[in-house]
Amino acid sequence: MEWSDGGQTLFSQGGFAAVTPQAGYTRNSAFTLRDGDITYPPSMALLFFAFALASVLPLPFVIVAWGVPIPARWWHPHEAVFGLGSGLCSGFLLTALPHWLGTKRPGRLAVGLVLGAWCAGRAGALTWAYGFQTALIFGDTVVWTALASYAIWITHRSSRVRPRKVAWILAAVAVASLKAKLDILGDNHPAAALRWGEAALGLLVLVMLGRMLPSFTFEQLNKRDLSAVRRRTDSLDHFGLLTAAVCLVSWSFWPQSVPTQVLGGVATGLNLVRLMRLRGWRCGWDPNLTPFHIAMGFFTLGLCLIAAQGIVAEASPTHAMLAGSMTLSAIAVGARMLEGHLGIRAHKRLSMAVAFVLAGIVLRLFSPFHPPVLIWAAGTWMTGFGFLTLAVYLPAIARAMNLRAAR
Repeated sequence: MEWSDGGQTLFSQGGFAAVTPQAGYTRNSAFTLRDGDITYPPSMALLFFAFALASVLPLPFVIVAWGVPIPARWWHPHEAVFGLGSGLCSGFLLTALPHWLGTKRPGRLAVGLVLGAWCAGRAGALTWAYGFQTALIFGDTVVWTALASYAIWITHRSSRVRPRKVAWILAAVAVASLKAKLDILGDNHPAAALRWGEAALGLLVLVMLGRMLPSFTFEQLNKRDLSAVRRRTDSLDHFGLLTAAVCLVSWSFWPQSVPTQVLGGVATGLNLVRLMRLRGWRCGWDPNLTPFHIAMGFFTLGLCLIAAQGIVAEASPTHAMLAGSMTLSAIAVGARMLEGHLGIRAHKRLSMAVAFVLAGIVLRLFSPFHPPVLIWAAGTWMTGFGFLTLAVYLPAIARAMNLRAAR
């Protein structure tokens, strides 16, 4: 009994069918699915729930647009700094950090505790009016704090290169999340704290893309034997990333100041040059790689929108850098984990999901100029993430649970 996608076997009666590696491809056996355990790797469970949240996140907004009053707290506390960001980042980092540093992966209990805290944050927002918000609303802060603590601990235990900047960025997001929650509970507007958290999340996306995008692109070009492309980053890449990081820090404190806008313009130019030098178009369309390039494009657009503050909507940089860059990066990371760690390849389904999500992001960015477009943006976004959840991740998890029950 098999399920296939375009002739590529995904599952077989004996378990997950291994994808035949391309030349130069090494499968990491340390992350192979064992005994149908959906927490192995952690990305399976955490990314599934995060993508499921993303598929229903705009639904209250659509209902409000139809004339039914729904409190804004039903969807705003689940966005970037809170539910969606923490779910996507925990699913990725709890798998990527041990893989990068060559250390032992987190256990099933640790993953379950992180997932439980994340679900508590979702419940805290939905039970706001019933007296549970004080205990449950801090669930996301617990997730960010746990991620930061784990990153600090694992980087100090490893003998390899230590990406401590990731740990301290996570700590900054945790502090911003806590401050935003305290502001909300005190009936104060959390705009400043949210902007700090969004800037810190932008830094995290920048660090991740700065590491992964050149590596994955050069790896793909090597497979295609395109030896004319440079093989390593240089001072221009580093200066572009540093300028973007300084711009984000400045934006978090002085969003509409002239120095911030100047930094945004310079960072836009440098990162656009970085993106063009990678020559990602030579890799063709690949749902494991192309979304990374599109994500970096949206991040560069976010820097450009920071430079244009005062002309464009204040939230536009956030939508470009987080709704665009972070979500597309998470989809690509999930696709690479499914194929590289579990041997699951579903390129057609992933391509369809990316197309719908990309349409939703573009329409969302265009919506300040034509507000009715928001409904279409919400619809395409929900369709893309719903398809990703139901057609890619749910079958994988269901098959894993069936295997575990059979054994």
